[in-house]
Amino acid sequence: HWGFKAVASELSALTGLPAKAANDANIAALGEAWKGAAEGAKNVILVTLGTGVGGGIIIDGKIGGGDHGCGGEIGHIPVVAPSERVCGCGNVNCLECYASAAGIIKNANEIAEKAGEERRFTKGEEIFEEVKQGGATATAARDMTVDYLARALAGIMATVDPSEVIVGGGLSGAGDLLMVPLAERLDRYVFSPMRGCYTLRR
Repeated sequence: HWGFKAVASELSALTGLPAKAANDANIAALGEAWKGAAEGAKNVILVTLGTGVGGGIIIDGKIGGGDHGCGGEIGHIPVVAPSERVCGCGNVNCLECYASAAGIIKNANEIAEKAGEERRFTKGEEIFEEVKQGGATATAARDMTVDYLARALAGIMATVDPSEVIVGGGLSGAGDLLMVPLAERLDRYVFSPMRGCYTLRR
């Protein structure tokens, strides 16, 4: 643990260049809007699906960090779910409880348990491998994950009206197995005038 570290001023002193420090996902979103997948876009949503769910929102070319630096904390959007999962932040049923790598594993194992299956999943890669092979439990878990994520993104999109929505993080490595159903659900849930007006990419 670093404790307190004046990263920006120390980096500036070391390089002789101006430096600022900010949340990693916010900086990633800014980078994508500047020189990455969303180059030139003024309004961008980035969501990262890894151990947790991270996010960054760019509004009119600037990081939408809000008054307390909490803007873009997509993983902590509350979701309505049939079970209760305690998030690392202390709240119950945050998006990252259902749409992170750990979340999709829990989704799959809950579905398997309800179906009376003995097997348990331990890795997201296992789930997507079984999705590829047409496995019903894995596909249901993937679809559940995608549904929670699409609903959350649609809500943010109705607020920000982005031209670009970018999905990153480890789970995005599943490629079309994640992105194709996500695109379909997102198109279903997004505010209708926005359909055809944004790009979803990884």
